[in-house]
Amino acid sequence: MSTRPPLRLHDRARIAIVNRADAAVRLIHAVRDYNSEHATKLTTIALYTDGEADSWFVQLADESVGLGPARVLDERTGRQTHSYLDLDRLADALREVRADAVGVGLRRRARRVRRAVRAHGHHLHRSAG
Repeated sequence: MSTRPPLRLHDRARIAIVNRADAAVRLIHAVRDYNSEHATKLTTIALYTDGEADSWFVQLADESVGLGPARVLDERTGRQTHSYLDLDRLADALREVRADAVGVGLRRRARRVRRAVRAHGHHLHRSAG
């Protein structure tokens, strides 16, 4: 098993959260705790779908950006997919928010998101969820 060096961010980094519900809330709280302990100003940015606009994790984040409807047509396959898995939409959102790092979950769906994030040169934080 390979070990990765710890992620090093500057003290005003922007962290996009491509996760939902409890996992996103835990990551937001962890960033706030880190900011308090280290006198930094890491900014959390929740990426959410239309149906999640009033969710707790969206309200807790420092900033938020909508990805549109929860399900969209994948132009590559012609099939319906979740907005979080629309790689072009996700890449556009990451550029829009000027993310320095991206928090994604560990579940099966997150694997595809992690590949897209790496392909666009962003750093990852793997959160539980």
